Amino acid sequence: MKTIIVIIDGAADLPDESFGGLTPLQAADMPVAADIAAMSVTGRLVTSPDGRPPGSETAIMSILGYGKDAPLKGRAWFEALGLGLPLRLGSTVWRCNVVRSDDAGRVSDPMPADIDDAMARDMIESSVTIRQIKAARHISALTGLVVTDSSFTAGDFLSPYDAFISGDKNRPFPQFPSWMWLWSPGSPIRMSPYPLKGYVIAGTPLVRGIGKALGMNVCQSSLLTGDFRTSLEAKAQAAVRAIADPDTDLVVVHVEASDTAAHGGMPDLKKAFLEQIDSRLLSPVWNRVRTAGVALVLLPDHVTSWRRRSHTSDPVPVCLYVPGMHGDSVRRFDEISVSEGSLGLIPACSLPRILDDLRKCQKYVH
Repeated sequence: MKTIIVIIDGAADLPDESFGGLTPLQAADMPVAADIAAMSVTGRLVTSPDGRPPGSETAIMSILGYGKDAPLKGRAWFEALGLGLPLRLGSTVWRCNVVRSDDAGRVSDPMPADIDDAMARDMIESSVTIRQIKAARHISALTGLVVTDSSFTAGDFLSPYDAFISGDKNRPFPQFPSWMWLWSPGSPIRMSPYPLKGYVIAGTPLVRGIGKALGMNVCQSSLLTGDFRTSLEAKAQAAVRAIADPDTDLVVVHVEASDTAAHGGMPDLKKAFLEQIDSRLLSPVWNRVRTAGVALVLLPDHVTSWRRRSHTSDPVPVCLYVPGMHGDSVRRFDEISVSEGSLGLIPACSLPRILDDLRKCQKYVH
């Protein structure tokens, strides 16, 4: 049975008084997601195999069943792969974020609003004038990649969001400019291909790189920008076309900007974008799924707290719709409602096995 997985990056959150004790996902008007939840088996999924706050690379790989023994980290390499940035033997690629730091070296603002895309691009790409930096590439907004020589040891460095929360002043490589925060280093990883013929629809280099690393086909379109400008309609159309392809078993659709809003501390924007996802992406995909005998998985990759402006290791809500199966009649797609679902708490990396079991059961439910 063909399957579409829709990953809404950072959609899950923590309850907050700003929404009357609700999360943005609870407060959002998402009737299509509610319909999906009512017809699905539901539960909460752990996406951090080691119990620590996951990065998107750790969480998405976990969703796909990878990293059970140890989380797969090094988002910078996946991003380099997604951008087609060549890496030489012995070099290390780093995620580079433009931040604002105080005199003590602490991150005072992980997403300074007064620095626009053009300024960030100039700052990141001009860093090649630093002797130890061999290449630099802007991704979008305040993010990019830099490649260093082998004199820089890859370690477990905090993201700028986590450093902002913790007040950690042990900034990586203080000899570099104060705006430059390097983290999540990586080198090429040898990975076993995904067992299904997959197709990835995403605007972010990270998710495109994950698709390439797993041997999946990756959608290439200028309409998929990985930010608030991304065309949700184009993603829906691409998903519908891909699932109709006889050579495709699995379609992964990823949407990023809800996570961006949370990292920026903008709950109203996060809620509004979730509502846009519901009407402009989920609606056409769900209409196709219900008429084509296709399975659907709907979930975030991780929790991103807009209040903390960082990820947490809390489990995420998940809906698994399989044609012919009775759903749990959960009324909403959110962090609390799915706790009533039949799947309960799902261990990390277990989702593919559960989905496969449901597909097998479906053969006998008619």
